[in-house]
Amino acid sequence: MRLSLALCRRIRHDFLPVYIKKQWREQGSIMAAQRLRVPQQALADPRIAEVAARAEDTFVSTRYRDTLAREIEIGATPEERAAWEHQLAHRLAQFSGRTEPVPNLPPSLIFEPSRLFCRDIAQVAMLTNTVVHEGAPSAVRSIYEEVASSAAANTQSLLSAVERSVLHAHVWQTDEDKLPKRYNPELLIWKFKAEFGIHPTNVARYLLCNLFRVCQSQSLETHLTPSSDPQTGLPPRWLLRDRLLETSFLWGEEQQRRVQFSQRNDLVLLSPTPTPLFEQPAASLSATEAQIFEAFKARMHLISPLIDLTSTTQYRQDSSDGIRVRLPTFTSLHNARYLCVPTLNFYFKSTKYPYPHLITVNIALPNTWSDFTAPEKDRITVAQRQAIGLMHCYASCIATAKRLYGGDCAQAPLPEPIAVQAVCTDGVFFDFIAFQLNTLATPDWSKDPAPQGPMNVAWVDGDHEMVRKRYPKRSMLRNTKYTDLDMGVFHRLFACYLYGTHASEGEEKTEAIGANSGDAL
Repeated sequence: MRLSLALCRRIRHDFLPVYIKKQWREQGSIMAAQRLRVPQQALADPRIAEVAARAEDTFVSTRYRDTLAREIEIGATPEERAAWEHQLAHRLAQFSGRTEPVPNLPPSLIFEPSRLFCRDIAQVAMLTNTVVHEGAPSAVRSIYEEVASSAAANTQSLLSAVERSVLHAHVWQTDEDKLPKRYNPELLIWKFKAEFGIHPTNVARYLLCNLFRVCQSQSLETHLTPSSDPQTGLPPRWLLRDRLLETSFLWGEEQQRRVQFSQRNDLVLLSPTPTPLFEQPAASLSATEAQIFEAFKARMHLISPLIDLTSTTQYRQDSSDGIRVRLPTFTSLHNARYLCVPTLNFYFKSTKYPYPHLITVNIALPNTWSDFTAPEKDRITVAQRQAIGLMHCYASCIATAKRLYGGDCAQAPLPEPIAVQAVCTDGVFFDFIAFQLNTLATPDWSKDPAPQGPMNVAWVDGDHEMVRKRYPKRSMLRNTKYTDLDMGVFHRLFACYLYGTHASEGEEKTEAIGANSGDAL
């Protein structure tokens, strides 16, 4: 570990200011004007015709801009910059000929993860008509207990793979980005030294990608999942990157308000079959669920759940969950060991992975780091992190329902409930969420005495610290220490990955995992 830190010290890659100063010292600036610079009115005066012949038109001349570009961007001539601008104009030409008028849309409320909910989980429950339980569902809990107690979970190779995944995401990745200011209200100074390294949002992205690869290899080594479909040769899970989701729903009954979602998921695990339901939907609430929901109503009191949503008039009217109806089906993936193996020989068929199984929610900001948009704001809490994950799950289920059952499915009961899982992380702390969409009805429960009809159900198993990350007080990020790796967090992620997968009929181990049941965490 010490040898790795000594050999992997960061090297500054931002040499452009150094080269500019070196050029000015050796060659001097070429910005000095060689001719007089006078306006156009003076050029027309016959009394100064001789001087005007040597003058330069400052209104049409581009000499200053070209010379400045050549000094700032070393090695780029004005001709090269003109070629770049021509290529950019050619790429944007397809968007410049649109003449249709901008639609006059009514105002809509939009969910922004950067704006934290003041009543966190209670506000999400009232907004999405959901009963939230603490802990994991019994089916996921049983898989976690089986995986954590197995002999394959205690091998040194698995521990080393998880350690390498953490160190690669936090230390070994070669990114050299300028980091946002660290949140330190006790340090009363106004000038902070710039820090460079791996951006916090990229840390969470790299870590989850590495852990998904470890889950894939571990499931194949322990024969918990089949290597591929014998008919198509495709793996049981497919990793989708940078999914853009656009959807909306109507909140309330009498005066309905449109709530819009426009969000991006770094990574999404897709499945060829729907995610199994965590429980069978009930026509009415049980006594425990009714008590939980009444506690949420009492905490909200007179506050509307729409209070932290932003109003906008720029939004999409249709719904898209980032999954095309027709996707490429690869033909030579029988020997693929990992999730993302690019293959050039493909042809278009109906998509084999139409169902989101596990989505990722990046909550790196605002946490240990702050972008100083609101330096007086408190750090994000655990409940607020979980509220963001619940909203992402709800948006994903709505978009999937509209794609499968049509855009008018909100006017009628759902043909089948939709389930999805989510993992929220900032690279250190993990929250696991299971969400089951039973209905798209979202009444205003502040006006009704008691909930009637089916409600959505969610489970939150959160605030698990995978590794203890000790930041230095001032700069020197290479001295950050990582201790106390918790393999239980990886086993929880592995259980979420395995949920819903079925190996061949001869593998009794997987059948035993699916048959067990346990209590909530």
